[in-house]
Amino acid sequence: MRNFLLLGLTLILSATFMEVAVRLFDPPLLHVGEAALLMSAVPQRDAAGSLRFPPNIEVREALMAGGRIEYDVRFRTNNLGRVDHRDYQTLPKSAVVYAMLGDSYAMGVEGGEPWAPKLRDDYGIELYNFGLGATGVGEFSRIAQQEAAHLWFSDIVIVAISDDFNRPLFDLKVEGDGVRFIVQGESEQAARARLPMVHLIDADIDQAGIIARAGEILAERAAVDADGGPLRRLLRHSKLLLLVKRVVAPLVQARNPHTEQHDMNLAALGDIRRAFPDRRIRFIHVPDRYEAGRGRYDLALADRIEQAGIEYLPALDKCGFMPTHYYANDNHPNQDGYRHLRECVARLLELPSPGAPR
Repeated sequence: MRNFLLLGLTLILSATFMEVAVRLFDPPLLHVGEAALLMSAVPQRDAAGSLRFPPNIEVREALMAGGRIEYDVRFRTNNLGRVDHRDYQTLPKSAVVYAMLGDSYAMGVEGGEPWAPKLRDDYGIELYNFGLGATGVGEFSRIAQQEAAHLWFSDIVIVAISDDFNRPLFDLKVEGDGVRFIVQGESEQAARARLPMVHLIDADIDQAGIIARAGEILAERAAVDADGGPLRRLLRHSKLLLLVKRVVAPLVQARNPHTEQHDMNLAALGDIRRAFPDRRIRFIHVPDRYEAGRGRYDLALADRIEQAGIEYLPALDKCGFMPTHYYANDNHPNQDGYRHLRECVARLLELPSPGAPR
């Protein structure tokens, strides 16, 4: 019994020492922590089942993280509720027109200016920006097929991160100022068991108001933690456990990536290929902040994507991304990171330099 108690005490002291050491060294992997995301509008599904923002509005989006406003941006939606300052009309089938699919990295607003429309304007190409935050490959397929009903595009460019293969289809439920993600197939009761991921704000609220509202949201979350007891609070706020999760989880995923959700999203790539058999389709694999720091992807996707008949372009290898290209307290690229991504995509698409003869 005495030996058992000594062993337990040794483990507790060791864990405490390691917890203190992790907090002192403060590795970059831990810099994305508690955050409050506030938006003035969120996408909803239209009658055809496509997720899109309300058309022709200005959207405010702000993130409070690490005790400060990490970004506070505004962007326009066009006649189709896509993130662009230009309306979309169908173009002649003789034209080269790029359809940009992807998640928030493709939507690209966190740096202050959506990068895909700027790529189009700077390089003099035709491009539709269909990127939409929080979506996965299954949603990319839906968006492409629904937009193709009224828009012509010759080339499909998928700008995606590894995590897009883990994301399910979802709907958004607004209750008060809280926005919950309801995974398709689950009940609203199950969704209500999770706290809202986004909170709605007035587009004209000042930054002091954003800080105050974000503080209220984080306090509400802390109260939920408190209801769960001291053990829940300890586990939730342990920097050591967070570090283990962010180091070990990618290794586990790399060894066994073929979850049901992962395979469903891979199948969705095949759906895109079959829906557009005559189009050129390229998949630009963009690293997230952690992958950029490790210098490698969490998922080896090249073979599976090429087997689907889609060109695979690894942006990490071709362009090089650094942790400094991302926010300190968020997993999205910062202004410099999106500029780097824009230039990377232009290079991978082999676009002529702005001003060069065409």
